[in-house]
Amino acid sequence: MNVSRFRLMIAIVPCLLALRASAQDLYRVARSIEMPRTWTVNASGGADFTNLPPAVLAARSGDVLLVAPGVYSSFTLEGKGLTILGDGGTPTVNGRTSVLSLPADEVVVLRSLKLKNAPLGEEGLRLRDNAGAVWVEDCTVEHYQDWLPTDAWLFSVPRDPRSMAGTERAATSRASVGARRERMEALD
Repeated sequence: MNVSRFRLMIAIVPCLLALRASAQDLYRVARSIEMPRTWTVNASGGADFTNLPPAVLAARSGDVLLVAPGVYSSFTLEGKGLTILGDGGTPTVNGRTSVLSLPADEVVVLRSLKLKNAPLGEEGLRLRDNAGAVWVEDCTVEHYQDWLPTDAWLFSVPRDPRSMAGTERAATSRASVGARRERMEALD
């Protein structure tokens, strides 16, 4: 072996070792990043969870909960974005459901749920201190009382539903539901 080849090999070996170490680091980082997961919830069993509170607690931001028809306990979702979907039929959630302290870069979607039997004097759906967007679609909210105070619900409504960029807050009462619906239709 001549001297120039030997020098070249000495120069290349540290580079190869550095590349190997970088590849191992990248592999470790890639393994630590988890993709959003879809969880199943079925009160009758045969799913990841049989009730919503433990499913909401276990889910990570960005996860999806598919909820089978049945009756479930109320839940509080705090500080993380989730999608909770009724999966065939309309699951019933008994008690007050709350979405609280949602960061600006997170989104919560509640779709095809029936929220009912909130304690007397409380909202069936409580949304408070949310900087992120909260979408409530095809849900029924039933209350014991037939009135709601003006500040009973606080919705975080995206300014541009296509980009989810920015939010505004709107207090909603029974009297202003129609006006809010018209405003949401205008955004589409």
